[in-house]
Amino acid sequence: MAKIMLTLDEMLAIAQKNVKLPAQISEIKAEGDSIDVSIDPGSFFPNISATATYDFFSGGEIHFDLKTNGMIQILLKFIELPADAWFKIESDKITININKILPKYVNGVQVSDIKYSNGEFTVYTS
Repeated sequence: MAKIMLTLDEMLAIAQKNVKLPAQISEIKAEGDSIDVSIDPGSFFPNISATATYDFFSGGEIHFDLKTNGMIQILLKFIELPADAWFKIESDKITININKILPKYVNGVQVSDIKYSNGEFTVYTS
């Protein structure tokens, strides 16, 4: 078991180097326990601003509360994620299954817990 301490900004930088994000994401940045995202869905919809704030970790999944300018509700009706997607978007939540991503890059490592305190995330692996 290992314990890794990272800020959300550091976690986001690692994710951006290893996971291909959709082309519609025009800007993404982290601050404290929140991620701010700007989405350019194309010519039919205006840009969407969203803030995802860390909520909790359970069963290999990181849960974020989602606040948007309301357009995400309409956009979600047109998005179909593949059955094996490593994330799920709902109207007020984003869930990321970190243990679906990790095996592609690091064999034999699973995230068993994540705690947030004083601006840092402590990631526990098994």
